[in-house]
Amino acid sequence: MTTMDEPEAREALAKLEERLRRDARDMVEVLRADVPVFFRRTVKALFEESEGADALDAGAVKRLKAEADRRADEVAQALAARLEPLSAWLWDRPEPPPREAKGLDDHPTVGPALAEVGLALAGVLEAHGLPVATRPDYRLPTYFVAGHYMKSLVEGYWQALALHHDLSQRLAAGAREDQRKARRARWDEA
Repeated sequence: MTTMDEPEAREALAKLEERLRRDARDMVEVLRADVPVFFRRTVKALFEESEGADALDAGAVKRLKAEADRRADEVAQALAARLEPLSAWLWDRPEPPPREAKGLDDHPTVGPALAEVGLALAGVLEAHGLPVATRPDYRLPTYFVAGHYMKSLVEGYWQALALHHDLSQRLAAGAREDQRKARRARWDEA
């Protein structure tokens, strides 16, 4: 470690983890509130655009709305449960995370979890005889949700994640070097 010693680096890493934990908690709160709204709004919009909608009678439309409402809440809760652990938000790859990411799709755990929203939405429509040509992708909100502005949360998250990754890598490299030195000393003493 060139600019800080190991205890300072570990303390800085702990502070970054606390920041990431707070950012993740806030983003999960936004997702928990926004996903059901997105789900219902998108099902309605796709129903309005679908030629197959004309074939549904009033009872079928009512069942579609009820299923969309139920699934919207289920999908939001499942997504929140999947993303609540901090481990879902950390970066476990050797290459650094993108510093300039604008959304969460580039994250190896969060991106696929968000993709499940569109899959579930398409599944509801298809189950009611309204197939979709392309899977609707969940889009992060561009407005305040649950007292948070997601764009700011995402930007701060990626910056903190990049710093966390860099510091973790430097600590790991230092630990490997210390281990090599210890082994070299044992070799030389033998």
